[in-house]
Amino acid sequence: MSVLGHETPQSIRNFGETDYRPLVQKCASAYDVFRLLRSISVSFGYSHFQTIDMPQTVSFSLFSLSVVSNWPAELVNAIDAHRLFENNAILDQLSKSTEPVVWRLDAMNAHLTGERRELADEVFRDFGLIGGVYFSVHTAQGVRGAVSFAGKRCDPSTSELMELSFLSSLIYERLKLFSNAEPAADKRLSKREIQCLQWTAAGKTSLEIALILELSDHTVNHYLSSVCQKLGAQNRAHMVSKAMRMGLLQ
Repeated sequence: MSVLGHETPQSIRNFGETDYRPLVQKCASAYDVFRLLRSISVSFGYSHFQTIDMPQTVSFSLFSLSVVSNWPAELVNAIDAHRLFENNAILDQLSKSTEPVVWRLDAMNAHLTGERRELADEVFRDFGLIGGVYFSVHTAQGVRGAVSFAGKRCDPSTSELMELSFLSSLIYERLKLFSNAEPAADKRLSKREIQCLQWTAAGKTSLEIALILELSDHTVNHYLSSVCQKLGAQNRAHMVSKAMRMGLLQ
């Protein structure tokens, strides 16, 4: 893991190939930012992206810090359940410096030992997060966060770091305009809640979900009400929309 990336033999993308700056300003919602981040990730050869608010305490939930992300819910839940991000060297560096942090999986989990290290390596590899880069960002009001891109590609070149760093700052500033008015989800979703959420997003009714999961429709409604409460959603349509923005649905 290094604070500054190095020039690689072959960049995934040519510097200046697409100017994303005006597209950031055109985003009219957090979901627009989500879609733009997805496009940027693909353009630079990454499969995953994540935007978080920097933690204010030693003990924190990655789920609650997430603003916009396409990290799978199972991965985030595993990270939080086993506290895999606590005392993380990347977050420590981001809190002390504005330099981008380029990481590889073997160095990212170096602070962990024993079974926790094995678990962390396994879950990250399972979802294809072998390496990536984090950028320290902040708003004009001083709210600090981080934007990351991850996947299986080689380390980014210096020109790619420059472009992604600038875009990350614009994106975080834009994103906070939409997210500040929305309550953060401060609790992780259970496995059943995720299943009910996914089937709802697929257009299934409570009765249909109950048949699929072999539950009562009353129990399904209970799980969905819990998800709405955790995500701060007003109804099921709003719940699905927010879940997509937060990366809980793929």
